[in-house]
Amino acid sequence: MPLSQWATRMPMFLKRPLRFPGRPLGELRGIWRHASRDLGAEDCCARRQHPCPAMPAPAAIALGLATAQLIVVPDTPLMAVALPSIQHSLSLSATSLQWVLTAPTLAFGGFLVAGGRAGDIYGCRRVYLACMTAFAGSSLAASAANTGALLIAARAVEGVSGAGAAPTALALLIRSAPCGSARQETLALNGVLVACGIVAGWVIGGALTTWLGWRFVLLVNVPIAGILVAFEFSELPEASREDGIRSIDLAGAASLTTAFLCLIFATALVGIHHDVRQPVLGLLCGFGLLLVLFVIIERRAVVPLVPGRLLANPAVAATATMQFLSSSVTAGVLITVTLYLQHTLGYSPLHAGVIFLVPGVGFILGGLLAMHTVRISLRGRQGGGIALQLAGTAMLWTVGKAHPIGPILLGLWFVGFGTMVSLVASTTAITSVVADGDLGLAAGLVNTAVELGSAFGIALLVALATTSGSAIRGRHGVGASITPGSLSHAMVGAVSIMVIASMLSLVARLRLSPSTDRH
Repeated sequence: MPLSQWATRMPMFLKRPLRFPGRPLGELRGIWRHASRDLGAEDCCARRQHPCPAMPAPAAIALGLATAQLIVVPDTPLMAVALPSIQHSLSLSATSLQWVLTAPTLAFGGFLVAGGRAGDIYGCRRVYLACMTAFAGSSLAASAANTGALLIAARAVEGVSGAGAAPTALALLIRSAPCGSARQETLALNGVLVACGIVAGWVIGGALTTWLGWRFVLLVNVPIAGILVAFEFSELPEASREDGIRSIDLAGAASLTTAFLCLIFATALVGIHHDVRQPVLGLLCGFGLLLVLFVIIERRAVVPLVPGRLLANPAVAATATMQFLSSSVTAGVLITVTLYLQHTLGYSPLHAGVIFLVPGVGFILGGLLAMHTVRISLRGRQGGGIALQLAGTAMLWTVGKAHPIGPILLGLWFVGFGTMVSLVASTTAITSVVADGDLGLAAGLVNTAVELGSAFGIALLVALATTSGSAIRGRHGVGASITPGSLSHAMVGAVSIMVIASMLSLVARLRLSPSTDRH
């Protein structure tokens, strides 16, 4: 249909249940079927013996729920290009600056599965509206923060509230269309919005930071969330709640999150230029003890956050660990390169955001390739994605002082492309080796590993870059800048991590049966 006809039919379209003429977005259906599992949320009705019918929601409700997911998932693209401005405004050190992204990512990953479980017990609509309200309030508080501590605390609350809003919004979105093609088209629409958000987030964040200031990057969430809550409060019907055991493993989520908080804080201390061996050792011991406590809690929990039968599966354990390492490199590379472009090369936030369209397009193309390259086995796609990511980090390792933007662009594209190929293939593989009743839990485990890995990678690579002997003071006069030499120093760590991830991909390849290649 010509674009002009779409424009004339749009008002009518918003009043009808979601239908698309033809299937122009059909190629994304498979990706977002698995992406719905990745968020750790399943249809709130799907696990009951008597599923309730889908609610008759118009396209406007579906668009609202998809938009909600877009803003509550940790906003790394939006915030990344604003980091140098935040550092200058609040006089933050490089080690403190990375917590602006690490805090919400860590909180989101640690409480994601618990948030989906809360929707099952208390009702998806109720949890969704409460968490969206909390998200708007925490975004407002973050935008008004005048110290680094207040900003980081508000960002952590954003992560916890997002962990409740994201899976419940997805569950409501799935219920907004009946089963069959309409539901697949709804998920395709969700996929388009999220993919566009990933690509456009860098540019939007750069434009807001350049023209209005970094506070507007956070403030823009407030009116959007407020409009969504006001509209959907009256439009969304409440789903029936899950009967039986009403238990949320908050102790497990808290112990897991605190354990990784100790690990990330120990990693961040590496960026401090005095003797921190004793605090680091103490935090690492705390990390180990809290992991032991987490295992004990999970064994005794009525409804454990991570059932032991999943971790006992070698393919699941190897794949989840591999994705933890892979996502740590991706997130760490993107943030480290962002600081390098703005602090050292003098790029504005807007120009840096335009550059990061390159890995954004790589994400989208990699996801499409992973789902539709049927001639390449699933195990081959999984290992191939890790190999491409390794190649991209190796290119960034070679950055020199003369004309560095060429290898940076190529390296970022390979990192983005390989990350999505590996992630989609790994999610498909991990859900093919578990029982049907564990599909959501297994995919939720992968997504939790991705979020926790992202938090760890940001802390590690920023610390490696800023502790390099060639680090100099930034162009704003605050903190340490990242030179080509210190960037290469950080990329050595990234390449080392990817080598370990490659070995784990071989383990996962051996543990996956040949029958999984048909997926």
